[in-house]
Amino acid sequence: MSLDRRRFLQVSGAQLGLVALGARSSATALERVPVSKKAAPAFLQSAPEVAVIGAGAFGGWTALYLRERGVSATLIDQYGPGNGRATSGGETRQIRPGYGNEEPYTRSAITALNRWKEWQSEWGKSLERSLYVRTGRLILRPAWDDFLNDTKRVLDKYGMANEVLDHDELARRYPQINLEENAVALYEHDAGILRARQACEAVAAAFQKQGGRMILAHAAPGRRAGGRLQEIALSNGERLSAQAFVFACGPWLPKVLPEVMKDRLRTPLSFEFFFGTPAGDQRFMAPHLPNFRELNTYGFTSIGND
Repeated sequence: MSLDRRRFLQVSGAQLGLVALGARSSATALERVPVSKKAAPAFLQSAPEVAVIGAGAFGGWTALYLRERGVSATLIDQYGPGNGRATSGGETRQIRPGYGNEEPYTRSAITALNRWKEWQSEWGKSLERSLYVRTGRLILRPAWDDFLNDTKRVLDKYGMANEVLDHDELARRYPQINLEENAVALYEHDAGILRARQACEAVAAAFQKQGGRMILAHAAPGRRAGGRLQEIALSNGERLSAQAFVFACGPWLPKVLPEVMKDRLRTPLSFEFFFGTPAGDQRFMAPHLPNFRELNTYGFTSIGND
């Protein structure tokens, strides 16, 4: 690859936490200058083109940010943004600022929340529905512990609204939850759900509206010179040259770059379960039930058909 990771992150402004969602008043210290007001770094201003391979959350936002900064960019994906084979695919993802004592993740999540709100406001008229839905989140525990203490401390530090809920208050607010005898929770007000597939599609559409080029094709490394990649070969027969290449392929990287990524990436296994509720029963839909986390299990409330 033509850019090392540290330098690329500086270029793309990739504090996405990502990916990708807090009230403007609660994170003023982390708010950004609008991307369109930033110029490209000097070493990219003369670049004839940057090719971004992968139109998921990381690749799509990278391509859009580059275009906003005046860089010529091409975005390539084999199946299109938000497709079912992508890590960024699927209908929904959870976004929340609470990460225990992992403060950098909290900072990134707050930044992402503010950015999504900015872009959603700008794209509002072209969207069928909101990409970000505020639901709140319950971090449930059998008893108060260090993780809850750390999470509350960091949320308070950054002015993110939260509440401590004892067993009686949990039972009063959420009678649909089968609580343990001594259950307690920390409630994060600004956590929510992002419509993942539609968000990836919206970002790619904004990129193209800014003059970016989108190609649906499989990409493979092509000609090299002096250990530097010069071009990629596309399944449509095109060979694309660029000054810089960004491979944002997530868990597919070992297949796209087998020589470089062999034994360097571990993809964890997780399971997803979907539950149907009785017709007309809205107890498990937002705003009646927030997202939740109980130990290593994460639950998403329903936000309609998603």
